[in-house]
Amino acid sequence: DNGSSDACGVSTTVLNTTSFDCSSVGANTVTLVVTDVNGNVDSATTVVTVVDSINPVVVTKDTTLYLDASGNAGITAADIDNRSTDACGIASTVLNTTSFDCSSVGANTVTLVVTDVNGNVDSANATVTVSDTIIPTIVCPRDTTICSTTFTFTPPVGQDNCGIQSVVQTSGIPSGGNYPVGTTTNTFVVTDVNGNVDSCSFTVTREPFPTVASAGLDDNICVNTYTLNGNTPIVGNGLWTSPNADVTILSPTSPTSNITLDANVRGEKTLIWTISNGVCVSSIDTVLITYDEEPTSAIAGSGQILCEEYQTTLSANTPSIGIGTWSVFNGTGSFNNANDPAAIVSGLSDNSNRFVWTISNGTCVDSRDTVHMGVAKNPIVSVGPDQTIFEDDGTELEAIVSFSPTDTTAQNSFTYQWTPSIMVEEPFMAKTRTSSFLEDSEQFAVRVVSAQNCVGGDNLLVTVNSMITLSSAFTPDGDGINDLWLIKNIDDESVASHKVIIFNGAGAEVFSSTNFKGWDGRYNGEDLPGGVSYYYSVEITRTNGDTEVQTGIVSILR
Repeated sequence: DNGSSDACGVSTTVLNTTSFDCSSVGANTVTLVVTDVNGNVDSATTVVTVVDSINPVVVTKDTTLYLDASGNAGITAADIDNRSTDACGIASTVLNTTSFDCSSVGANTVTLVVTDVNGNVDSANATVTVSDTIIPTIVCPRDTTICSTTFTFTPPVGQDNCGIQSVVQTSGIPSGGNYPVGTTTNTFVVTDVNGNVDSCSFTVTREPFPTVASAGLDDNICVNTYTLNGNTPIVGNGLWTSPNADVTILSPTSPTSNITLDANVRGEKTLIWTISNGVCVSSIDTVLITYDEEPTSAIAGSGQILCEEYQTTLSANTPSIGIGTWSVFNGTGSFNNANDPAAIVSGLSDNSNRFVWTISNGTCVDSRDTVHMGVAKNPIVSVGPDQTIFEDDGTELEAIVSFSPTDTTAQNSFTYQWTPSIMVEEPFMAKTRTSSFLEDSEQFAVRVVSAQNCVGGDNLLVTVNSMITLSSAFTPDGDGINDLWLIKNIDDESVASHKVIIFNGAGAEVFSSTNFKGWDGRYNGEDLPGGVSYYYSVEITRTNGDTEVQTGIVSILR
């Protein structure tokens, strides 16, 4: 009411709105009704402006934030507002800092600004404590087993949301160090920049080197079972294996395991003895077991009887399996190549020599055969000296056999053959005669064969001389009959030279000739007296050197 009046006086003044609240803030039209004492009424309007000028009441609270794994944390105004109030209501709350990171670790002052619905503003501070409780991560190498004395690894470095302060190995042996046999635990502790700690560990187990494997010596066998001879491991475990499918190992982990072999598959068998210990390089050794085949059956060849030959060629079979070797059983002999089936053996002794052909193959039983090489003497044959006979006389031929004092062969088992056979009566006998066909000189040979087929022989020349025939008288009377004293066959081809001498009764030489063609009974051109005896001497030298002298009496008949 701003001085309302009435002539008679105002009885009442009534305002239609007298109460206002926050909803009335701003311009409000109100009506004032004035009634006078007489009941007259009038009204007028006016504007009532409602103003809110009271600041809100800001209440904050301190809080603690924890960084996440990425090193960040965040808050809102609601996290700080501790029930701030305002008469008309709060329009907004705004926090000046809402995001925090690793650099914010610790106490941080933040301001909460509160604005009411009518624009009144007030603020208050609060403390936000940022904390890093995320434990750093560290990953160690996996547990490792080694065999060498040194071990190198990459030390762990660790990771953290806010950063690593340090990584320290607190136990164990550093990378590249010497590790003892056994298990070593390596521990690493990681600390981040805010003091959070974690650790990791891994073990390094060093295993000792296995015992050096020894599979034993190579061997040859001829049976299908065998006991192996590997060494017993001091460190590690042994195992027998074989690449040969025909080998059965009865106890593969036993150093002295028995094995069985397929009897139909001969040859070399490889056995491998492996000693292993963990990750260490295994020690391996091999042994070669040769399953020998039975040697070829020995055949020494046919025996021989040699006739004064002290060298010969043997003729054994060639082994398809094994190696053949010649040896002396009795007698003597030297081989040019003792392993040659057709070896030449020399230096044989008289009589018996026995040689053994042995075929050997590894440990199998040898196969042997014996051959006899006898050395017999050739018969020593003599038929005597050359003979000279007169035709029609014939002669006896005889082969006489003699022996060396060391000859033990049968002395009566001989065969004989005379040649030319037609010129003897018994060509197959030791003793025979020349036949009636013999008229001229002939070379006779005898071949003597012993029971051992050794051959001897001899020959002789039988010279057949024509008989020198001298008459005892002749008649040199000129009648052409018996006028000359002749000597028959003096000019035979078997006669090389001759000399004829005739003496008278007084011993005087009356005729002499070395080319005798006959004597006519004359001396110095004069007839010698008849009825008288004269004496002759005829000397004949044969072509073979024999000399004959005939003497006698010849008479001249007139």
